[in-house]
Amino acid sequence: MLPKVKLESDANTLRVRALALVSARHRNILAMRDIDERIRIALGHAVVTEDRKLLFVRNSKVGSSSVIRVVYKHAMGDIGPSMVDRDCPEVLHGFRDWRPCYEAIMSHEPVIFSQVRHPVDRLMSGFRNFFVAKSHDWRWRHMGHMMRLGYSSRNSVEKNLDIFLDYVELSFATNERYADRHWRKQIHNIGYGAIDFDVIGKTENLTASIKEVLERANIPDDGLTDILNERHNNTDSVRDRHEPTAQQRRRIEELYADDFEAFSY
Repeated sequence: MLPKVKLESDANTLRVRALALVSARHRNILAMRDIDERIRIALGHAVVTEDRKLLFVRNSKVGSSSVIRVVYKHAMGDIGPSMVDRDCPEVLHGFRDWRPCYEAIMSHEPVIFSQVRHPVDRLMSGFRNFFVAKSHDWRWRHMGHMMRLGYSSRNSVEKNLDIFLDYVELSFATNERYADRHWRKQIHNIGYGAIDFDVIGKTENLTASIKEVLERANIPDDGLTDILNERHNNTDSVRDRHEPTAQQRRRIEELYADDFEAFSY
């Protein structure tokens, strides 16, 4: 039996069915259970604008905070909220409004796009955020499991990275589609192969990708892409910029071989 890891919620589990009795979030997860699993996983983190011009499938640890602000700025103009993700009729969210988001994906009325990042850089961002800076609100979900594998603040960063890679590998072996989305394979986060994307941009060349999205949607830039030069929710600026050893890098490349192939890294 594999050591325990913290997974995200799968609609086809008794736990979700039980929690649906008291949790609106889990009722939505349960209601989506008949949708293609590949789309369902991505759908909860999709947003579509009310005018049906843009549908953005969010990925994690790729710098998507700036992109979602572009979406809000287009949808709401100069009165856009200072904090994104709040309820508003101009931008519909996949968890709260999954039906119109799903219909938009299937009809392909909007320009559908997402964003990916080099798998090594992305994973290191998650590791630093959760287990070096310890600044992510969800770190408590994993800390107990990591400690049972040997994680300690007294360890070297290199040793803790080895332990984190063990944890990622265990998560994938348990159920890779429901590993924490901050280190889940990007092919699963965005529904690659199931959702018909117009553009999958890369963090490393993001401005050009978003310009292509706006052009396809017939949306004037009018300074929208300037938002991409601003820093929002930056979790990569921790003091310890430890980089993986050659052996650790090879291990990451093996764990994320699907992402390397799918996105030509």
